[in-house]
Amino acid sequence: MSLTETTIMTTTAVYNDDKTHRYLLRKEWDSKLPEAMIIMLSPSTAGVVTVDHTTMFVLSNLEKLHYGSVSIVNLFSCLNGRRTAAELDDENLAYITEAAERAQTIIYATGTGADGSSTVLQQQRDVLNLLLPWKDKLQCIADARGKKFYHPLCPTVRWWRLEDFEYCELTAFKTADLPEETLPSELTPAETAAEPRPADIENPIQDKPKRGRKKNQ
Repeated sequence: MSLTETTIMTTTAVYNDDKTHRYLLRKEWDSKLPEAMIIMLSPSTAGVVTVDHTTMFVLSNLEKLHYGSVSIVNLFSCLNGRRTAAELDDENLAYITEAAERAQTIIYATGTGADGSSTVLQQQRDVLNLLLPWKDKLQCIADARGKKFYHPLCPTVRWWRLEDFEYCELTAFKTADLPEETLPSELTPAETAAEPRPADIENPIQDKPKRGRKKNQ
């Protein structure tokens, strides 16, 4: 006896006219299962045919978690990786909103490696405030100990646990250096007591195996 399984992966990629920005990468392999949306920092080289490591880890984990499609969006849409105030794009925010309406689960997975940038923190606030109507859908990637806010490339979380979180757990919404008016209207300063920032590995270089040092013969 043998069992043959066949599936068709449908991929949609949405760019601006000169393909310097990618707003959406959507993949569907089973229309009968729920859809996830994942928010990362900047778009990768993945497209309608090309698949990078990040996309592979996203697809593998979501399939194991019984999802049938995913919309991949980013805080910044520029394909050259720039994360400056000049790169903030209303068109990108529109696609994030559209994907959030459609998804059953929204996975916030930007990592914490760029939390030292004021531009990144501001974009986190803008996007998460935009997602307040769907706050109940928000989850993040956690490790076995419950530490949160990992990026999919982190070797610690090759297999995902999805956990709920509160805005006040994020660096972008801690009040130490932010005026009160930057917080979502449903949060108050009392709810934003400082917590330790989770360590994260976002750099793809750290995904490579370590080479052992040769011993002298």
